[in-house]
Amino acid sequence: MSVLRLQGLALILSAVSLLIGLLGPQNIGIIGPQATMFLITISSILFILGIPAIHSAQPTGWIGMAGIVLLEFAALIALGFRFNIVPWPSSLGDGLALTSAVAGMLGALIVGWITTREHVFPAWAGWAFMAYGLLNFTTGLFLFNSQLGMLIPYLPILQAVALVAYGYFIYRKPITAIANKYAVPLS
Repeated sequence: MSVLRLQGLALILSAVSLLIGLLGPQNIGIIGPQATMFLITISSILFILGIPAIHSAQPTGWIGMAGIVLLEFAALIALGFRFNIVPWPSSLGDGLALTSAVAGMLGALIVGWITTREHVFPAWAGWAFMAYGLLNFTTGLFLFNSQLGMLIPYLPILQAVALVAYGYFIYRKPITAIANKYAVPLS
């Protein structure tokens, strides 16, 4: 099994663990909050490991790489909050949270837009990823009890749909033929 296929599998497992962690058995009292945080942390780590496969599958130059780097940066900051490396009620924590939200939104917009323009992945996966990035950022700006804040429970579903689509098509297709078609010679 190639590294690219493992990364596609990591994206699928990231989506599944995110959904189980946020919408799963803790709602009916089977697992506690520690298990929920563990699943969400595993989802973040798998996301960080799997997301570069999108660029490998649809090489789009510096713009695509910038989108992947922004997504990785946002996920690393979020992981820093999960591990309590960054103190939350502080000006540093607030600034990093905003930086993570903006980087994640821009990365999702870039990668999603490139997906809609290229014909490697289905266009709906790119639209779902762009919608997730925009909604994640805009709902963070408003209070939870506002009308836009009511979309927050649907964000993990939108992210999971996009990640499963990317992961499935990376895992399923022989990407080497696609990657060689779009490859740019180094010399």
